[in-house]
Amino acid sequence: MSRFLKVQCDCGAQQIVFGDAKSEVTCQKCGNTLVGPSGGRANIHCRILEVLG
Repeated sequence: MSRFLKVQCDCGAQQIVFGDAKSEVTCQKCGNTLVGPSGGRANIHCRILEVLG
């Protein structure tokens, strides 16, 4: 089941990402990679703050 996640980058910026992202997602503030694709569930490279709906 796919979910949206509220995550926090190392720089402190928060962002909402898709848990099954098929492409790389970077931080809008600093450009660090937050989520990387892995063929199924995405690889989360940051802190998950909340699982949304």
